[in-house]
Order: sequence, then C-alpha cells, then structure tokens
Amino acid sequence: MGVTGLLPALKSIQEVSHLEKYRGKTLAIDTYAWLHKAIYGCAMEIVLEKPTRAYLNYMNRRLDMSAHYGITPYMVLDGDYLPTKANTEKEREGRRKEYKRLGLEALRANKRSEAYNYFNKACDITPQIAKSVIEALKSRNIQYVVAPYEADAQMVYLEKHGIVQGIISEDSDLLIFGCQRLITKLDDSGACIEVRRDKFKDCRESAIGLFSNEQLKLMAIVSGCDYTKGIPNVGMQRAINLVNRYSTIGRLLQAVRYEGKLKVPVEFETEYYRAITAFNHQVVFDPRTQKPVHLNPLSPEDDILEVERCAGKIHDDELHRKIAIGELDPITKLPLSGREASNTRPNIAPKAQITTKAQARTIDTLLQVKSKPVVRSASEPTARKSAIRTIDHFMSAQTSNVKRRKLLFGSQDSASETSTYFTRSTASTLTEDTLSVFSEQNSSDYNITDPDEDEEPIFQVSVTHKQSVRMPLRDMTNQVPQKLEAKNAGGPILDRRSLSSFKYNGK
Repeated sequence: MGVTGLLPALKSIQEVSHLEKYRGKTLAIDTYAWLHKAIYGCAMEIVLEKPTRAYLNYMNRRLDMSAHYGITPYMVLDGDYLPTKANTEKEREGRRKEYKRLGLEALRANKRSEAYNYFNKACDITPQIAKSVIEALKSRNIQYVVAPYEADAQMVYLEKHGIVQGIISEDSDLLIFGCQRLITKLDDSGACIEVRRDKFKDCRESAIGLFSNEQLKLMAIVSGCDYTKGIPNVGMQRAINLVNRYSTIGRLLQAVRYEGKLKVPVEFETEYYRAITAFNHQVVFDPRTQKPVHLNPLSPEDDILEVERCAGKIHDDELHRKIAIGELDPITKLPLSGREASNTRPNIAPKAQITTKAQARTIDTLLQVKSKPVVRSASEPTARKSAIRTIDHFMSAQTSNVKRRKLLFGSQDSASETSTYFTRSTASTLTEDTLSVFSEQNSSDYNITDPDEDEEPIFQVSVTHKQSVRMPLRDMTNQVPQKLEAKNAGGPILDRRSLSSFKYNGK
C-alpha cells in the first residue's frame, strides 16, 4: 500500500531512469509487487482455484529483462503478518471475500467483464503461489529469500548491509524504512523512476528535505500508513506542515487538540508508538549468518514483549532458515507446496492386468473376430426395378382400350366436351398411332439402375430383354398451324391463344 501522497510530494527529486543504468549491480526486487501485476490476467483462475501458469510466465519475462540489462536480481518475498497490521489485514480479507461474492454473482449472470473486475480485487497472493515462484527461481539459479514478516524491512536490511545496491518496488514506505535508492514505476521497456534518499534536501515542493528519519516516520504515521489510519482529514501535505511546525508527536497532538479543528482518535497515540517500533525494529533474516535479527538493534530501554507484539517474534534459527528458503509456510509454519503442484491431479495407479480369457481383449483377438459378410439377394435388383413405376406400367394395367383412351384424350360421351376443330378421322388417327406406341413398349426394355449405387453389385443377374424398335410419338407441332389456316380461310380469324376454348366433338 505504501504512504499515500509521498511520491507526489517528492516529484521534484524524481529522476527518469532506465535499467541500463544499473548494469552490473545487484538489486533487491519486491516479488509480491511483480506478482500483483502478474495475476491481473489470471485472477479468475486463482480465485476459483483453477490451475494456471500465467503469473509464472509474467515473472519469467521480467527476469529475462533484468538479465538482458546485466542486473543480478535478489528476489524478496513477504512472510507472516505483523501483529501491528492485524486490523489492516482483517479489513483486506473482508473486502476480498465480498469482491469474490460479487464476482461469482456477476459470473452467474453472464457478466464476464464485471466478474473479471471483482475477481482482480478479490485475488490474494498466497504462500502457495509464492512457492511456485520459488521453484521457478531455483530452476534459474536466482537468489531469493522469504522474509520472516514484511519484504520492505527485509529489502532495506539487504541494502543497509551492502548486499544489494538498490530496491525495485512500488511501495513508497520503503523510503520511511530507510531505503537509499528506490526504483519504481518500472515498465516492460525497462524505463523507471529513481528516488534517492540523499536528494531529499533538494525537494522544492515542501519542507520534507529538512526532516530527520524520525520526523519522516511521524509524517507518515500522521497522514496514514499500513500500521495506522492516522489522523482523520490529514493528508500528506498537511502532515508535512504539522511536522515542520511542531517537530515531535507530543507537541503536535497538543496543538491539534488545542485548536479543535481536527479530531484525534483516542487510540492514535498508542498506534503511533507501535508503528514506530515496526518501522525501527522489525524482524528480518540475515542471509550471511542464516539467523533472524532486528532491522535496527534494540536499546536497553525497549520492552521485549512490546517489540514482539509490534515488530514480530524471533523463533529458533532452524525454523527461520526453513521459512527463508521456502520449505515452510511463513504463516502456518507447516510444510509448503506450490500452488500448481497442489492443483495437479495425482497420478492414478494403473489397474491390475486382467488375465481371464473372458475379459482379456488384445489386438490379436480383435483381429480374429470375423464379421458376417453382407450378402445381397439376387432379387434385390428386380425388386428395386419393380419399385419404380413408369407410365408404361400404369398404361398396361388399364386392360380396356376405352379406359386408356379416356385417360389420354378425355371422355367422348358428349360433343360439348371436345372442340369442333378436330375431325373424327384426325382423332382416330391420333388415337391409333398413340396407342400403338404405348402398346408396343414394355418397361422391361429399359435397364433401370440406381444412380447412387457406384459400386458394382456382388451378384450379377442376367435378364433377357425383349429387343424392340422404339417409335417416338408423332410430332403434331407443324400440323396445328396448317389446320388453323385451313379453318380460318372460310371463317373468322383465329389464333393459338383461342385453342384453349376448343373441345373435341368426335365420337
């Protein structure tokens, strides 16, 4: 979270920089700050506890960029929660649960974009995720350490003792802990912003350059930080003015209460001393001695119990060592496994081989099974041919010539049903010729085949067809105009369109 408003108050001393500037240096990297960006694209999978490697891919890209610019990374991961931040962590956990509930409701309503936003707010970096990152760091031979409590104090300790020459992080409260070179706002191109502690004296926006380390801590606590909410309605610029005017916590609280414009919470003074203890004496891990130590040595006047309550408790050396290398969960102190390893399905033992003949089915036995050949009946082509009814079958079924004649040319019972144009001889000629054509044709003269049957049938059936001469129907097209001319020569002029009203009157 950091101290809200601190970086804008230091804008005049911020220097635009690039990772190329730190070639050959070892930089401590706030791993959780990178992970918070890495999980942005896979927050839903993490909240719903589905396996994903998207955050690991992001971390590898960042490490590749550091290697490209010749930087030796020293990855620092967060450990257990401080008792001082118990209220802060409780509030964050409550918000995450609420965001998860809202995300699930949006997902059930098919509002995926809204659900993604809620899941991003509900996502938390767990020790299991950190363990997966540690495994990736081991495979790349990259130095790392899990802090006993907060990574901020651990990174400042590494810088204070010359193990690293700078810190890459997004938390501005590192400057309150005593960071000398903060590299922040790092993007994928390697561009960044550098803030150096020795340049505070050049700050032109405010009197922050005149503050001592204790006054900087007072300023952060009054405006609000991770350990306290501060005094209500006091922002960074107002806190700087109050510290610049009154210098100490006693004089500041006395003046604020006397003026009556600001309401100081009853518990603020207690929170102030606890926050000062957390800033000064937080428990860290020394990688050189493999032992836990305090960020700054304790004085004889310090209360050990109060220090443990505010800055963390020191356990035995072996426990801290296993936490530092990622073998134990820093919160539960139990053996730790990676998130992706825990989400992977366990290997299922193969089933015992079946030896009974009734159940054993090998490829040889399957090939020996012979299926019954498909045999087509010899009557199938005939049945298929007879199933297709043609005009020949229909006309031959009408035994009576009169019935066939009525079907072709209509009824001849009354003269009103036919046109007077056609004569008896013409009608009889047409009838006889047409009937001769249909009577001499037989459907068995034609070979009826199925167009969908591409393959040759298994059985060939030889059928003896009656060979006969095909006689086409007489073309009457040219006779109609001749008869029209002959008819119209002695009567009214007719055209073809009036033929539809004519009916045959022959008998």
